[in-house]
Amino acid sequence: MNFLKNKRAQGFILDRGENIVKTWKPALASFYLFLVSGAVAPLFAWMGLFACPSREMVLFFTVAVAYGLGCWSIACVLQNAYRYVLTNKRVRAEFRFLRTWSRDAPLRAVTDVSTHQDAAGRSLNFGTVAISTAGTSFPGVIFKGVADPHEVESLIIKNISRMRSRR
Repeated sequence: MNFLKNKRAQGFILDRGENIVKTWKPALASFYLFLVSGAVAPLFAWMGLFACPSREMVLFFTVAVAYGLGCWSIACVLQNAYRYVLTNKRVRAEFRFLRTWSRDAPLRAVTDVSTHQDAAGRSLNFGTVAISTAGTSFPGVIFKGVADPHEVESLIIKNISRMRSRR
C-alpha cells in the first residue's frame, strides 16, 4: 500500500477520494445492564446497612460500592472502545481496548441494512444496525447500541444510493 496515495484519518487509512461521512460510538444507555447493576447493588447494601448496622454490613456496603463503581467504569470503557465509521466508500466497525479488531465492508457490497431494537432500546432510543454484505469473507458489519438507529440506517442507505448513482 502506497502511503503517499493514502491518508490516515482517526486511526485507519483512507483510500484516495475517500472521506469520513460520520462516526458513532455506542450510546451509554446501551450498557444499561452494567449501569443498573452498578446502581442497585450499593443501594441494597445501603438499605441493609441501616436495617442491621454491623461491621460485616459496613464491609458488605464497601464491597457493593466498589462493585457499582466497577460496573459503571466498565460501561464507560466499553462505550469508548467501540467506534463505527461511515465513509463515502465503506462502513467500518472497530473495537480497541485490550485487543483490537475491525471489520470493513465496501458500500458496493452492502445488500441490506436493518435496525433492531428491544424494549429498552425503544424507550432509551438506541439499537443495533445490521449491515449485510455479499462478496466479503464475513456476513456483514454490525453497529451495536447506536443512538437513534433509524437515522443511522437512513444515512447509510442514502450514502449507498449516492455511491451507486455515481457509477
